[in-house]
Amino acid sequence: MPRIFISYRRADSAPYAGRIYDRLVNQFGGDSVFMDVDSIRPGLDFVHTVEAARYDVMLVVIGTEWLSARDKDGRTRLDNPHDLVRREVASGLNQGAISVIPILVGGASLPSAEELPPDLMLLSRRQAIEVSHANFHRDADGLIRVLGNLQSAAFTEPLRPSSIRLLTALVSCLSHSETLMRRLGSV
Repeated sequence: MPRIFISYRRADSAPYAGRIYDRLVNQFGGDSVFMDVDSIRPGLDFVHTVEAARYDVMLVVIGTEWLSARDKDGRTRLDNPHDLVRREVASGLNQGAISVIPILVGGASLPSAEELPPDLMLLSRRQAIEVSHANFHRDADGLIRVLGNLQSAAFTEPLRPSSIRLLTALVSCLSHSETLMRRLGSV
């Protein structure tokens, strides 16, 4: 069962994020889906809890105001390196072992690399899924199918060079230990 993290901007897409969360919890169970308002107990450090969350898939819910949302001083929130949504998405993109899937809601478009801060530019290269109000159940069913397929696809993705080096070292150690065991057995 995939562990799913839902990243969203409250002022931009909270209703969509909540509906998606409910459908995913219904399909995969509450322990498999993380969304701040339903997954963080009162009194816990919000930032620490979000940064410590472990997941296989990050869904980045993007509405029409995700890119242009402004803070109380009128600055674009994504331009602030301490913006929690920016930190969540950057963290997901930096963890190469997870899938980061943009979920476009309310008619939003995927931002181009030029519109994003440097640590989020790779988001513009991710295949997105559209979820609309009019076709919500059909779109959510499609998302659930994609998430279900990710679990089985995890074993068919090509290995990274670092993983290949680790596996090579492990095989080498095992073959040396087998040779050693044969020698010890013949003594």
